[in-house]
Amino acid sequence: MKNFRDLKVYQKAKRIAHQLYELSKCFPSYENRELGSQLRRASSSIVLNIGESKQFYVGKEITRLNDAYGSASEVRTILDLLLMRNYITQEKFNNFESEIVEVQKMLYVMINRLKAEAK
Repeated sequence: MKNFRDLKVYQKAKRIAHQLYELSKCFPSYENRELGSQLRRASSSIVLNIGESKQFYVGKEITRLNDAYGSASEVRTILDLLLMRNYITQEKFNNFESEIVEVQKMLYVMINRLKAEAK
């Protein structure tokens, strides 16, 4: 069994979660408690679910990776709101968006590989 810390998707998601945590520190105080908190939880959830997935049998691993994928979609939605509210620049939005999409692609490949192995 591969250590989850060795997975590129885990390393990338962890780095992004940290960057988004740092970004959230710049939000107005009322927004930091609301959207900032949601952003921190959603981005952390990606990392947590990837780590947790490696502790289970294949079916549960797929479920956890699907949860990570869903949390990544939630982060993308929060990025839309941040851009709309002018909390981030278009450039930062584009950078985070492309990073999260890359994580989703990696998760998608992992999920499909596990499904094929389970057959």
